[in-house]
Amino acid sequence: KRSRGELVADFMRGGGNPADYLAQVAGRAADYSGFNLLIGDRHQLWHYNPRVGPPRLLPAGIYGLSNAALDTPWPKLLKARAALAERLAEPHPQALLELLADAAPAADGQLPDTGVGLATERLLSSVFIASPSYGTRASSVVRVHADGTREMIERSFGPSGARLGEVSLVLPPG
Repeated sequence: KRSRGELVADFMRGGGNPADYLAQVAGRAADYSGFNLLIGDRHQLWHYNPRVGPPRLLPAGIYGLSNAALDTPWPKLLKARAALAERLAEPHPQALLELLADAAPAADGQLPDTGVGLATERLLSSVFIASPSYGTRASSVVRVHADGTREMIERSFGPSGARLGEVSLVLPPG
């Protein structure tokens, strides 16, 4: 299978229309392992998960995305989406990264049963997952300002949640 990372890079390099790009991706989705892809510009945001259906334009709102379909009501997704809603009045990047760093597991009664066993369900239930062999490897914040300036900050992590570094990028309107 091809690298899913090229889907984002190809869109960013091409600078084309999100709907046109996703139509093109839909034609070759079988070349990739499963994925969720959010593509947009300052006027629109699209989501595509080939296992769920065709690409779709998202109406204005607050969404959550984890390792399942958009807005799958997993405890960590509900928790993170609520925290995001609280921070939108003043969306400072560090506060947004802080909400992505929440390592508190969900209560056992809230855990889904995805067939991986209770211990793994607990591990996977936190917004930030840290273990020696599986876990969060990057947390990213992307902000698009009213003038079209785009800002991205990404923190990288290694095994057991060890922080490896942070990069930031600001692109002018365009």
